[in-house]
Amino acid sequence: MLIKNNKNFFLLWQGQLVSQVGSKVYLIALAWYFVSVLDDNHAFITIMLISSLPGLLFGLLIGPFIDRWNKKYILVISDLISGIIVLLVALLIWFKVDNPLPIYAAVFILNISVIFFNPAVTSIIPSLVKKEQIQEGISMNTMVQFIAQFIGCAVGGLLVAFLGIFATILLNAVSYILSAFSEMFIKYKYQLSPVKLNHFHELSEGFKYVLKNRLIFRPMLIFSLLNIFAVPIVVFIPILVDDYFRLSAVYYGFAESGIPVGAIVVALFMARKQVTDHLKLIKSGLILISTSFFLIYFFREIYLVMAALLAFGIFLNLININAISFYAKNIEAGFRGRFFTLLDTVSFATFPLAYLLTGILLKQFSLFTLILINGIAMLAIGLSSVVYLKKPSHPSPDM
Repeated sequence: MLIKNNKNFFLLWQGQLVSQVGSKVYLIALAWYFVSVLDDNHAFITIMLISSLPGLLFGLLIGPFIDRWNKKYILVISDLISGIIVLLVALLIWFKVDNPLPIYAAVFILNISVIFFNPAVTSIIPSLVKKEQIQEGISMNTMVQFIAQFIGCAVGGLLVAFLGIFATILLNAVSYILSAFSEMFIKYKYQLSPVKLNHFHELSEGFKYVLKNRLIFRPMLIFSLLNIFAVPIVVFIPILVDDYFRLSAVYYGFAESGIPVGAIVVALFMARKQVTDHLKLIKSGLILISTSFFLIYFFREIYLVMAALLAFGIFLNLININAISFYAKNIEAGFRGRFFTLLDTVSFATFPLAYLLTGILLKQFSLFTLILINGIAMLAIGLSSVVYLKKPSHPSPDM
């Protein structure tokens, strides 16, 4: 296993584990602050909307920097900046600042750091492992994200209940600093590109590379459409727990922990299995993920909601692991930073649309009706992928 035999990958892995546990705890605390303490569901949706804006506004511009700069330094500096920003959020809550604008601003800046960090992680993995270990590395990387989510969900509600929101968010600031410390010891062979290109020329070349490869571009389009209807589940869960079931933050944490538990199961399986047809598993996940929304709509009981979220995590990570593995194996090294930044940007671009649409529709429909609508839309997208993601019978030289 890579985390045992590859010291550099382990340092990356453990650093992410610490920071992402803190991040999940932070998100639970912030969500509960707006939904329960302030009793403002729409302010929470606004926070989620603002958190997605940096990727939408700046994501496309940073791809060439990810390819050009030392990825290890990107990781360390991003985590240090994130730690400082989260500390400021904790202080705003401690001093009971009534105006939400400073928190909105802090969340916006925090996510500027995130749009550098995420593609840098994905891009550096192929440089830390052997080619035949790329799928295992991607699986282990997604697994640590969901292990962190599980731990964060399991303890986040408890920490909010017993320590309070301020102390819980403060822990996240510390976790970012610890992550940066771990990443400082990664031994990574940085190779500066000998060719000096104009930033926008590099950006243009990245776009051309994606657009001319049908089996790179088409899955990206499908994932973007899926995000519009899948992402709102993070809004639905706290509203379900607080408004519908009338339960505490502890139940919110346990309910949301179903997603990472399902994702971890898939990651463990995929880390041990060599897959040759990633597109087949992607299409299966796209079709099956809608079942989680139908389970919530038809059964409306907290423990069955937890089971539905477990299913959501299974199928979500089945899609994620196979998509990233497919891309990592097929995209040239010189384009990885630009591509994964573009992928993140396209994903971020759908987030504000998803949150905005959810906020509007929540005023027009009941929560459960909206869950049903999203489930039907996701099923339609999954079925369309069966045809849209077919491999050409005669592959073009571009692919």
